[in-house]
Amino acid sequence: MLQLSIIKPINMKKNYLLLCCLIALLGSCITEKPSTDCLEKVTLQFIYKADGTRNVVEKYLNCAMLLVYNENDQLVFQKSISSEELTKEHQFSMYLPIGHYNIVCWGNSNKYTTFCNVENRKTALVSCPSFVKGESIPTNDHLYYTSKSLEVEYKKENQYSLEFTSAHIDIDVFVRGTESDPYIELDNVMPQYNIHMEEAQPFTAKYTPDVYYCGEFKCFRSTLAVFRFQERCPLILRVYIKEKQDPIEIKMSDVLKESEDSRPIATRQEAKVSVFVDYNENNLSIYTQVSDWDEEFVIPEIE
Repeated sequence: MLQLSIIKPINMKKNYLLLCCLIALLGSCITEKPSTDCLEKVTLQFIYKADGTRNVVEKYLNCAMLLVYNENDQLVFQKSISSEELTKEHQFSMYLPIGHYNIVCWGNSNKYTTFCNVENRKTALVSCPSFVKGESIPTNDHLYYTSKSLEVEYKKENQYSLEFTSAHIDIDVFVRGTESDPYIELDNVMPQYNIHMEEAQPFTAKYTPDVYYCGEFKCFRSTLAVFRFQERCPLILRVYIKEKQDPIEIKMSDVLKESEDSRPIATRQEAKVSVFVDYNENNLSIYTQVSDWDEEFVIPEIE
């Protein structure tokens, strides 16, 4: 009995000390001294102004892929952002430990976008899934890109704005004068970006977009989006039609040089190149236009 009465207080004292240590450990994030294990709220607002001055992000983006890298370029957080979370009325929030981060976000990453080697920021790549598989590439998504380097601080608001820039150019091709579906290819395209929208491949890929008959314009039509290019690009558009033995070749650099619009395509956020091929046995006419993405191309009347 004497031994028991002595042992019991000693065990209670040890348990009390252990409990105090556990409380101190669990409560470390709410002490005055910050800890790298503490989670702080980070709020992001997404912005896209197109070629204007107002935030119109909800008009152009329907989703996004968010990737967060730590100071060692390792991926620590990845999330698909919904259209609602992208809008200016609903900011997106997440919780991160105190520290330095690089945030990358790709808007409209849908069916025609895949991310490779994202575990490290320096090796991450963006392209169409068909390119990775070695298959025919039909198009890219209408992608938009933004990034920000930020510091998550202790007991701070940690609110940041991320402004998107366009990562694509639209190409719209019309073909009239053939009875069967034409075959269209766009050659010498740059098919892959790194995670920070820098060219990761040479301009050597070939895109073969889908072609359909457009009843509204009474001609065949093909639309696609490709990664950004400039005036002196090597892109070549080829149109194959049954009635003509050789393909019709159109150099994109010539189209851009002959454009009546004085704004260089590199300075546009929303850019579209329209090409109209009108063929008959005696004549071949080609009309081109460089415009904003929502500006309708005027189909020439049949003479």
